[in-house]
Amino acid sequence: LPITSNARRLPAIWNLAARAGAPVALVGWWVTWPAEPVYGYVVSERAYYYGGRPTAAGSGERLTWPQGLYRDIAGDVQRYDQVSLEQARRFVSVGAEDWAAALRRGRGDARDALAELPYFLSLFETNRRHALSLVARGRAEFGRVPDLMVLFRLIDQVCHTSLQHSDLVSEHVESSEGGRAAFGRSVAEAYRQADAVVGELTAACGPGCNVLVLSDHGFELEEFPGGLRRYHHRDAPAGLFAAAGPAFRPGRVEGLGVLDVMPLLAYLKGLPLAEDLKGRLPGELLRPELLAALPPRGVPSYGTRARPESLEAASGEVDAAMLERLRALGYID
Repeated sequence: LPITSNARRLPAIWNLAARAGAPVALVGWWVTWPAEPVYGYVVSERAYYYGGRPTAAGSGERLTWPQGLYRDIAGDVQRYDQVSLEQARRFVSVGAEDWAAALRRGRGDARDALAELPYFLSLFETNRRHALSLVARGRAEFGRVPDLMVLFRLIDQVCHTSLQHSDLVSEHVESSEGGRAAFGRSVAEAYRQADAVVGELTAACGPGCNVLVLSDHGFELEEFPGGLRRYHHRDAPAGLFAAAGPAFRPGRVEGLGVLDVMPLLAYLKGLPLAEDLKGRLPGELLRPELLAALPPRGVPSYGTRARPESLEAASGEVDAAMLERLRALGYID
């Protein structure tokens, strides 16, 4: 079964922010269901799979925090069968009949890149709408924009199904002339769309905000048992970190790791740094005047998070849908 927030033993950055009275907004983040009480909003990763059904807000599924938030944002959920031909043609060369057939298939098979595309695009658009909605909602409720954390999976998903066809790679394994003609621009367009939404959210947050863009891995051509070669991240090629805003100095920095992100976020929120964190505060990213004015503070530990006596059961239908999507991308057998 998909891991849930009940399984987490340590406080997350949003729990620490809630203790400090700092509003946050989470959208689509992994392992945020059941949605926890925070000072702000949570739209869990399961909200998309309910397909915008307002009745889910009262079902006890805890899709959002506050729970009633789901009813307010349900209309922003774009179902996969609502993805238009115009949306699709930004990514792939496809005719109207073939697109309609792909919407009917919905196969859950990475080898059927066209049938997977509406899931990728609808999830991306849904999270974009939710993020913009919560920026405006938080500004009205708190008098400031909450710290927004939103997961966009589009680049990863499109790379899984279409990188072998892409104009961006030199080795087109398991591809064909037809595949390259149809999907050659898909990955590049995923990057363009992700770049555009970062710009859109940055503009919505307004001047003076710090923006962090994180990817935990890249892709490379890997060999699998049986001599099969495909683009994947099983061996976790390095991802990227990009940041801009008043806290950061310009320049390129090497050697960062995913464990360094938590100390950085805690520092930017004015929280002390737990001495038992495995990462470090990457001070070389920050402006010297900021570090001088706000020297890092320490605390022995952030403690542990009480786990419920029983793990909450999820909707079997939603579990099945999430597992189908993960299976299609090759994450599980």
